[in-house]
Amino acid sequence: MIHSHSKKKTVTRTFRIREEWDKVLQMEAKKQGVSVNTLMNQILRRYSIFGRFADRYEVLTIPNKTFVTILEAASETGLAEAGKISGSTRPKDGLLMMGHPLNFDSLAWMIDELYGGPDLGRWFKCDHHIKMNQDIFHLRHNLGRKWSIFISNYLTHMFKSILDLDVKPELLDQAMTITVEHKTPRI
Repeated sequence: MIHSHSKKKTVTRTFRIREEWDKVLQMEAKKQGVSVNTLMNQILRRYSIFGRFADRYEVLTIPNKTFVTILEAASETGLAEAGKISGSTRPKDGLLMMGHPLNFDSLAWMIDELYGGPDLGRWFKCDHHIKMNQDIFHLRHNLGRKWSIFISNYLTHMFKSILDLDVKPELLDQAMTITVEHKTPRI
């Protein structure tokens, strides 16, 4: 599994890029207040974790405003059903395609990094808390209640289909919380 915040050994790699791309990298690094090296590591991380699978997984990228328009046109019942169907199949398919085991840590990684990562899925911002025998995922977004309904059903059925775990979702208009109870403390 690829973890993003672990201190790992680095290697020096030298390669050539087109001059116009270098100018873009320098300009963007300056704009973000980071070095070109840091920016390149962010780009390579994104590619390593998911970009290399994006074509096979048929990823679609659309602006938030367009997506909100689609959500508003859909019924809450339809979005709940879509979340159930997708959550029962897509996460398992994705984890297997990427070579991850079907276990709790992989699902937590999927929520924290893949769906909730600021440079990956951007479905939501994830605050993950571990308290004794609970994992609490508080997921914030700006896409409205209908997106919370979809996410709730998606994640609930993800845990049920892969680990046979029942989770407790709590919905808000711009956020939701998923609580996973464990039989034994995780700390």
